[in-house]
Amino acid sequence: MQSLDDLYGTNRPIKLPNPNPIASRHAEEDIFNGIAQQIDNFGLTASQLNGRTVNIHISNAGGVCNVCYQGLGNSTATPGVIRQFSERYPGLNVRITAEGGTVRPGVDSITVRGGRLLTDWSNFLQEDESDQARFLLDTAMSAWNKVHEPEDIVRQFVII
Repeated sequence: MQSLDDLYGTNRPIKLPNPNPIASRHAEEDIFNGIAQQIDNFGLTASQLNGRTVNIHISNAGGVCNVCYQGLGNSTATPGVIRQFSERYPGLNVRITAEGGTVRPGVDSITVRGGRLLTDWSNFLQEDESDQARFLLDTAMSAWNKVHEPEDIVRQFVII
């Protein structure tokens, strides 16, 4: 498996905030950098992403670790990879679920937008008449899937 430095460079936009080697090479960091790279490569604009949703399903029944989750619910903490990605694309909803378990203790799924946890994100959805944005996001997902192995912890991501 290639290192994240080899895949996305040492100056990649999304990085785990903890330098401890145990807190490195997390699948969440990989997937958020992969999605960011595709969004940027396709030149998607904030208006094209606004109100869209990235669905990420992880196969770790233990859910999202504290380092990746860091900064959600605590704006003074150094942002983890989820908040970093969400702040980079503030109009994009990020919904995370975990296979056979909870994303966080007692929580089946989380949705983040603009770096903040949402409890009722239906108020944030907006109608979008652009089929081009849907096509470009689907293409980004397809390109990401071609370079990652099926055994990656993150099983899928779908942008709707």
